[in-house]
Amino acid sequence: MPDTFICAYELSGDGHGTPIDKSALSAKQPRDVPVWFHLSARSTAAREWLETNANLPDETVADA
Repeated sequence: MPDTFICAYELSGDGHGTPIDKSALSAKQPRDVPVWFHLSARSTAAREWLETNANLPDETVADA
């Protein structure tokens, strides 16, 4: 998935975030803070990752 993830951040709630290393993105690990994932819309693997690893509440979020 080298072209899937552009960047990711753990959000602090005060308008700032801490970058998440790309190597940690493929691991399913619960986080105590909100996370922003910037995915490439051109990547077919992005949709697959959203459906299998992102723990989204429903398919509507992946469709967006």
